[in-house]
Amino acid sequence: MLKQRVPTAPPMTAVPIRTVLAGTVSCLAALGLVLGLRLPVPAAMALLMLATAVPMWWLEARRCAANGAVGPVVRVSRRKALWVRRLRVIGGALVFCLLAASMRMQLELGGAQVSGLPELEMVINGACVLWLLAWARWPVRSRQPDSVAALGRLALKCVRRHRPAAAEWQGLLGWCVKVFFLPLMLAWLYSWLLQIDKELQQGQGAMAFFVGAMAALYALDTLFGTIGYLSTHRGIDAQIRSTDATWLGWGAALVCYPPLNAVVLHQWLSYRDGKDWSAWFGDSWIAWPWAAAILILTGIYTSATLVFGPRFSNLTHRGIVTAGPFRWTKHPAYISKNLSWWLIAVPFLSEQGPLAAAANCAGLLGVNCIYWLRAKTEERHLMRDPVYREYAAWIEQHGWFAKVRRFLARWRPGRRAVGGA
Repeated sequence: MLKQRVPTAPPMTAVPIRTVLAGTVSCLAALGLVLGLRLPVPAAMALLMLATAVPMWWLEARRCAANGAVGPVVRVSRRKALWVRRLRVIGGALVFCLLAASMRMQLELGGAQVSGLPELEMVINGACVLWLLAWARWPVRSRQPDSVAALGRLALKCVRRHRPAAAEWQGLLGWCVKVFFLPLMLAWLYSWLLQIDKELQQGQGAMAFFVGAMAALYALDTLFGTIGYLSTHRGIDAQIRSTDATWLGWGAALVCYPPLNAVVLHQWLSYRDGKDWSAWFGDSWIAWPWAAAILILTGIYTSATLVFGPRFSNLTHRGIVTAGPFRWTKHPAYISKNLSWWLIAVPFLSEQGPLAAAANCAGLLGVNCIYWLRAKTEERHLMRDPVYREYAAWIEQHGWFAKVRRFLARWRPGRRAVGGA
């Protein structure tokens, strides 16, 4: 029986590093301008999104045009073009309704994670209106069917009680992902920029630097996430190839976000006693290396988002990324994020005694298990792509966990005796 060939190098990443670097450098320059001019948060959000997205869009559009990834323009008859436009009107109206319902749900049920920000609703509603005005002229000029037209076709089939095609259901799932996560990314980007501004105005000392640095890293993460959900366009080859269609995949992902995480993660699996690492170690020498470890883990988590460039998204396949921290493991974001929570919350320390500490550790282990389930459902979804299967085989042999296993195997009892016989 022939053994499966293990690749000597990982497959080429879907997003070139130069695209990621262009967006990151432009973003940092814009962030410096925002902080220097002390722009209000809504204006800062708009400037950061434009400064980050435009260089990546431009580079990816040029690359796709040079590689022929976009494909030739197909001419269609006037009758078919008129039919496509009608479908796009129906599909666009459905998208707008889904987006409005998602935003209202997040603002009403999201709790302190997304509500309580008086300017945020204005920002999101304004973005929604601008999107609608920009889209109103788009279907008039469009002659080709796309995901919006497919959504309109699905709506018509449901009204007429016809069975929609699998591709049309996939299109609906893809839009559900975007309309659910986009308001969240905008809300969290607003919150982290507000936190940075607060630390600059009121914070002092090393702790203010730590909090500001953490806020900046999470702001970068949510900024690239926002751009990812806004960039599902064939012109840059960032369209959604497929969306996870399983209940387990959606459940494992949605339970980590508002409004479900307020109940599952913050109540049922609560692992905090009200004191974090700074309260326990703030006056001791260990605070410095502890804070550095948290920042390093959070930096790895953020870099795992940045390397997606304009293709970041949950629950979808938009190209296999193999660069950056994905050369170490298949799930660098989940691993680093969960490890950072152990360092931030220190659940193994509790003023209420060892039983409370054990309960806190059990709660955080439950959270870790949910992210393990997310990782497994994502792997199951992406394994349909031969590029991901090749990448998974390479990681299995060359990833960090493989190196640790080989290192430990050297010291396995009896191995040296057998080798020396």
